[in-house]
Amino acid sequence: MEGLLSAPSIKMKDQAAVEAKVNALLAGGLNKLQVIADFDYTISRYCDANGDRCWTTHGIFDAEAARVNVNLGEKLNALKTKYLAIEFDPNMSIEDKIPHMLDWWRLAHVDICAAKFSRPILETFVRDANVQL
Repeated sequence: MEGLLSAPSIKMKDQAAVEAKVNALLAGGLNKLQVIADFDYTISRYCDANGDRCWTTHGIFDAEAARVNVNLGEKLNALKTKYLAIEFDPNMSIEDKIPHMLDWWRLAHVDICAAKFSRPILETFVRDANVQL
């Protein structure tokens, strides 16, 4: 908890409230934990204070996976190249795009899970990621 509270990138209005919430999450255990992932800057920042583009949740894997698994990095990059073109195609309706976006997420998720990253590797990915809420 001290590492979280002392991190220079962590800003909070009410430290006691944050501590209470984190402690409640810990007390609830893993079986009651629900993770919310932000894939498209809905809840996270698009740019940081320097004007650099922040990463999305899956962008962490896009950027970091190749460091430890070159093949996975290539697969994720190929998926990103293919599906970003669909996501931003002005000639396709949202309804037509949705199945493709679901396929992108599913295929990337399967490949990421198959890589079986260790907890220390995942912690490194997150620590090095440029993600900001």
